[in-house]
Amino acid sequence: IASAPKKTFHASKRGRATMSIPKSRVKFTIKCTKLVNKDTLSKSDPMVIVNVKNGNNTEYEYVGQTEWVRNNLNPTFQHRIEMDYTFETKQMLRFTVIDVDDPHKVPDKYIPNSAEGDLLGHGEVLMSKLMGSRKQCAEIKLTAQKPNKDYGTITIMAEQLADDARPDDCLVMHMFGRDLARKDGPLAKSDPFLVFEKTTLTGQKEEIFKTEVIKQDLNPSWKPMRMNLLKLCGGHFDTQFTIHCYDWDRMSSNDLIGSVQCSVSDLLSHKDLKLIDPKKPAKDVGSLQADKASVLRLPSFLDYLTEGIDISLTAGIDFTLSNGESKDATSLHYADPSGAWNAYQLGLIGVGDVLQPYAKDGVVSVFGYGGIPDGSTTASFCFPIGPRGSSSVEGVQGLLDAYASGLKTTKLYGPTNMAPLILKANMLAKETQRRVYHVLMIMTDGEISDMIQTVDAIVESSFLPMSIVIVGVGNKDHPMEFENMTTLDGDKAGLVDSNCRKAARDIVQFVPFMHGGGSSDTAELAKQVLHEIPKQLVQYYVSKGEKPKAWEGTPYDMLPIAEALHAMHV
Repeated sequence: IASAPKKTFHASKRGRATMSIPKSRVKFTIKCTKLVNKDTLSKSDPMVIVNVKNGNNTEYEYVGQTEWVRNNLNPTFQHRIEMDYTFETKQMLRFTVIDVDDPHKVPDKYIPNSAEGDLLGHGEVLMSKLMGSRKQCAEIKLTAQKPNKDYGTITIMAEQLADDARPDDCLVMHMFGRDLARKDGPLAKSDPFLVFEKTTLTGQKEEIFKTEVIKQDLNPSWKPMRMNLLKLCGGHFDTQFTIHCYDWDRMSSNDLIGSVQCSVSDLLSHKDLKLIDPKKPAKDVGSLQADKASVLRLPSFLDYLTEGIDISLTAGIDFTLSNGESKDATSLHYADPSGAWNAYQLGLIGVGDVLQPYAKDGVVSVFGYGGIPDGSTTASFCFPIGPRGSSSVEGVQGLLDAYASGLKTTKLYGPTNMAPLILKANMLAKETQRRVYHVLMIMTDGEISDMIQTVDAIVESSFLPMSIVIVGVGNKDHPMEFENMTTLDGDKAGLVDSNCRKAARDIVQFVPFMHGGGSSDTAELAKQVLHEIPKQLVQYYVSKGEKPKAWEGTPYDMLPIAEALHAMHV
């Protein structure tokens, strides 16, 4: 059953995102070394202004600024800068270091030769390159007026904001009591149970959790308990709440054995919690302690990225005759003498600019399909178009060069068979030894000719660390007909192969791309194509029960697999 038709993304119109863009918050710690000295009788007084340029915007936007540090050429700034990180958007960060005389007159963006301060240097780095590095750290040589002069360095350390309030975070633990007071006379033992209670912002007492009653036991061990952190303490580990220990009575009201104020941090550290009877505060009424305490949470994309997972891009380009010959001005492969990009080039630039920095080696794979490659007499549906018969190229420019070379040496033919290309990508995903998540981008101008085989290949892909993005291209001379593509997208009906095996995940994102020109195309196309990748990556590693290595040495553990996957669909 085909999914509902998707809204077409028109390249000439900006801001037509059809779905919300998931974002994460990150913070930067900044330090500089060997700054130049601009003051005569003392050292420079530096401050750093942070700006960002999103997508194809020409203007930098203000993000924040550090504090002002007096007389220091090697400052480590204490104020951390926070901002949104958006995976599918190209974000260029600019760090401007200035020598400030009056911190109250610092502008949002440094203006050359302004009275607010002297330029000590500035550096730029892509957010994707920073976050894709193994330690989320970048050391940048500062530049200024003189190109060959040493202006020192600026080091940027990025980290995901301490996100203690994720909706699904749960505290899990065993709780036991020791030497509890007798409330039913000298010969009888108490029947204890616990109540977790917090004080709301309005001062009201709210019961969050209650344990079972354990009969006749002064050293009880309650069943494993679990409670949502947002409800318990607003997600903050150091926020205090109260645990009341009661003695249950069948015939009368329950008796309070004692209470204790504590925090999640106290429970995670197995702190001995001494109960206090408000009527007899000096009396020893026993204690409580947590055992096997941890916080279950749903991993985020940045949790996995922090451990150094590579994201590898493979591009597949349609060389079928229906695109039109590259010399024809109506062709989707048209090589415009003015230098204007065609639809295929825009796709390679937009997606490549975002994904390539996450590949630690900078290598991208590129294949053609549906054409007759140089030296062959029959159509091939997966052939390398890189230099010297290789599929590996360096970065986005390598992709563009390989595409241009492929157009010159490949005879356009057909039909549009995608299965061999997807199977090749599957093989690459299986053969990779290090921890890499693969993204296959397929660019095409028409309907699939081998639908059954393509579905089979995609179902196989769904069990691998892999996502597939399909860009369906067209222009006013090439109407777009992509009915089968919406089926592959699988947003409403999961794919099932010819052997009745269901896809493990929805890994395909299809975007129709009506080429209309304009430099904004690449950024908007990347948003449309890539916004599901972070979720799909998390789904894969969660389905394998692989919690982020970045959690080692922390109290975090992963939600049970089925529960975690369900939470991602809610």
